[in-house]
Amino acid sequence: MSRELVLATMVVVLCGAGAWLASWVPAASEPGDRRERSGRQLEARSWRRIWWTLLPAGIALATMFGWALQEPSVTDELLLPTAALVVVPIGLLWLRCAVRACVALRRPREMPPLATVGLLRPRVVVAEELCGALDPAALAAALAHERVHVRHHDPLRIWLAQIATDLQWPSPWARRRFEHWLGALEPRAR
Repeated sequence: MSRELVLATMVVVLCGAGAWLASWVPAASEPGDRRERSGRQLEARSWRRIWWTLLPAGIALATMFGWALQEPSVTDELLLPTAALVVVPIGLLWLRCAVRACVALRRPREMPPLATVGLLRPRVVVAEELCGALDPAALAAALAHERVHVRHHDPLRIWLAQIATDLQWPSPWARRRFEHWLGALEPRAR
């Protein structure tokens, strides 16, 4: 059997199933937990919670690549037919994730009056009517807020976090971790 076929199948089985199973582990604390001293700490902690659930998949991926480097091009390893029972659903899940990631890259039909756009080179876009509607201090505050999103490459981070969350669909805990992080990224005025 071809080493690449075995590798691809095992990556889908082990990485996909590992990430999906880890996503069902509940978060250590609820979104209302305010042990963090600042919004930055809350955002960083929420960001780590999204990615920790993909750690089993990363370990499995590293293990599989290590195996592939040692294995001859024609391997004597056999794939069990039951592997297909896992490959098909996980493959469909990954396909759904890829489609949603591509759809997220499309430009929205209606742009908000003030937004940070661009994955690799983010920038702030402002509608002209907003400049006239806001007083200079409010406009400066809004622009400063959006510049922080630019500095932290938040459009790219949101896109990657959405992909990580979609890989763990339909886990409600993965969705909660993502929404909690988005809430920490955009703190509401009190």
